[in-house]
Amino acid sequence: MPTCSTCAGNFSLEEFIYKDNDYDTCNCCKISRAKKRNAKKNKLLDDSNPEQMFIEIISLQEDTISDIDANVRIMAKLIIDEIEEGNNYN
Repeated sequence: MPTCSTCAGNFSLEEFIYKDNDYDTCNCCKISRAKKRNAKKNKLLDDSNPEQMFIEIISLQEDTISDIDANVRIMAKLIIDEIEEGNNYN
């Protein structure tokens, strides 16, 4: 009988087949690991402060808008300089 690499239990071969794949870990251990991983992920999402997340989103949007404003000014200055030099923009 094969032995599970996680819990060291002896199980039948059917216990090591999960979604048509053969593994070294039994189904019970795979499922419990997935549940723990999902619970941890959900806990991290639930513990986050929605007000802080909202403030961070606003800050990111302000930075993006200021970057766009700076880029538009640079582009306008380049176009004006090219027009003044007379490089086929007339």
